[in-house]
Amino acid sequence: MVTKFGLPSEAANRAGDSITDSTSAAPRDTEALARQLREVDVVLTQIREAQRFHFMPAHVAGTDGCRTFETVSAEIGQLREQAEHLRRKEAASVVEWIRSSIALYGLTPEDLLA
Repeated sequence: MVTKFGLPSEAANRAGDSITDSTSAAPRDTEALARQLREVDVVLTQIREAQRFHFMPAHVAGTDGCRTFETVSAEIGQLREQAEHLRRKEAASVVEWIRSSIALYGLTPEDLLA
């Protein structure tokens, strides 16, 4: 009989491999492995939650490039500055258009408020 590792089952048993076709140790090993996998899953879930809520620094959590409150706040500040710059620039264009329209049509303040 050959194991999944390609070893004869006798050699596999000598090497400590419990995966053979008919040993009584296999069910116990399967249960132990299943228990260990559940424990690992719990730890991984806790790590994922910590990463999600940024309890660990990105370089520790392995989430480099992940957006945090701090980075988003900085981006918001930069976008506000850009928006204000664009608003002033566009407002200057609008004011220039209004002035030229007033001059072109000879409009008075009374015309605008009527």
